[in-house]
Amino acid sequence: MKRIGILGIIAGLAAVAYLGYMRKLPPSIQEHADKLVGWSEKRGLGDKVKDFKSKLTGDAPGHDDKARGVKPAPRKVALPDDSFLPIALALEKKRTHLLYLSKGKARSAVFKGLIWWEEDSGVSRLYVEKRHAPVTGPNGEKMKTKRKSSVHQLRRFEYGSGETFDLHPETIVGIVLEREDLTYPDEYKEFFLEERREILTVFGSEVVLGVHRATFLGGAHPVEADRTERIELEGGSVLQSRFERTRTSVTAAEFVQSKGRKLCRREHEGSVALRGPGGALIPAAVMGASAESCRGTLTYVMEKTAISELKRRGISMGHGARFRRGQIVVGETPVLKRVADVIPLVSLPATVAVKGDRFAAPTQGSKARKGELVFKAFDRSSKAISFGKVSPLIGSVALDMDRMDGKDVEYLKQIFEVPSAK
Repeated sequence: MKRIGILGIIAGLAAVAYLGYMRKLPPSIQEHADKLVGWSEKRGLGDKVKDFKSKLTGDAPGHDDKARGVKPAPRKVALPDDSFLPIALALEKKRTHLLYLSKGKARSAVFKGLIWWEEDSGVSRLYVEKRHAPVTGPNGEKMKTKRKSSVHQLRRFEYGSGETFDLHPETIVGIVLEREDLTYPDEYKEFFLEERREILTVFGSEVVLGVHRATFLGGAHPVEADRTERIELEGGSVLQSRFERTRTSVTAAEFVQSKGRKLCRREHEGSVALRGPGGALIPAAVMGASAESCRGTLTYVMEKTAISELKRRGISMGHGARFRRGQIVVGETPVLKRVADVIPLVSLPATVAVKGDRFAAPTQGSKARKGELVFKAFDRSSKAISFGKVSPLIGSVALDMDRMDGKDVEYLKQIFEVPSAK
């Protein structure tokens, strides 16, 4: 009797875990069930729960359940046999991966730089270029200083028109001396301005930049400041942050508390939207250094509750597939496990994914852990095709042939030096 009682308790917990996993419990109980499901998955009990469920319902894993209308993953998926079919762009900080199909096989090509596609502007190259920032006198005359000043400018080259656009800042403004500065030439010759920019996230028709500005206009040491900028890619307009500063106050407070009283203590400077799993925009706390001696880079801390909610809710991949809790499932059949990030494709029963233990956020000036870039069809028989290690993605776009101009397809082929299919 004791053994039967223990088995009954285990069966009850398994049933609750399964119902929680399928989001079929009342709201008051669902929250606790989510914790139980997360606990079981961390300990590798997820498959056991599913096996137990199949025994309760009489269904073998992967079989159709007509009552629920859930279909399993097919054994084999047929992919288009075009000679060149671009399907996605995956952007790291300093390079872009083009994923494409050739004769039904997934392939990849890499370009050292950031290539982007947007329906209105077509194929573009995004880059930050160091531009000279002159030091001028009161009447506009150029003044010589010991150290050259510079400003990093966001630029965009549009392949369709052949034009280069100075997005932000549109005009480079250096240091303008006052008349009293000319009285002490030994002092103003030490003046300088350095403004560096780094692309943090590209999303649709906008980009988020991390900016570090250092100026020396006399005194004991340079004045340094850090900020983020949200820029519209078409014309370079400065946009307001997607999230209010208070949105990430709790995240910032938790981060400061976890770091304790370290030398470079951080303080909350605002909120910014960064690329999360599947290309979703996640609120992140912008943490600057409270001490002048620690200034130089910002730290970005993603909101944990937003990441957790995304994991719980999942991301629709189309064709009956869903990315949820670190795996891609079709119906209830896992087709790819240990998934940290995905690029949902538009018209193919497949995905581009980054395999890894957990999602790694792209952050300014840091070396985050790398994942494995793969292509996987939504079937049970094919293996994932690996394209090597990648850093956290700062942008991704699924390419839709119905919306792409034929010239854009040719531009991609030329940029990435794709060989002709034989």
